[in-house]
Amino acid sequence: MAIFKRIFPFDSAEAAKIAEGVISDLRSMPYGELTNLCGDSERSAIRGSRGIVYSVVTFGIMEPNGVLRVSVAVDNGGFSSLKPLVRDFLMKPDGSIMRQWGWQSELG
Repeated sequence: MAIFKRIFPFDSAEAAKIAEGVISDLRSMPYGELTNLCGDSERSAIRGSRGIVYSVVTFGIMEPNGVLRVSVAVDNGGFSSLKPLVRDFLMKPDGSIMRQWGWQSELG
């Protein structure tokens, strides 16, 4: 297992920085455009500052009353893909942000 971690090191601080950058971009988008993420996800690869390539998945979930949950999951393809770092925010139909958080930091 130690060899696997050396090949695929997961830097949670760098992954959080990537996720928060993506979330920041998404928060500036209009509600109508973000609803396109419901039922479909966008996948991309972002190279971190240490050269590690992170997989980024962005998706939306429609909550009651038209509230949209937008989530970003980041992993590096190693063991982190089993428990990716996730950041979310909730947006009302009028475009206002209700809440933003990262579930891993709230759990521990």
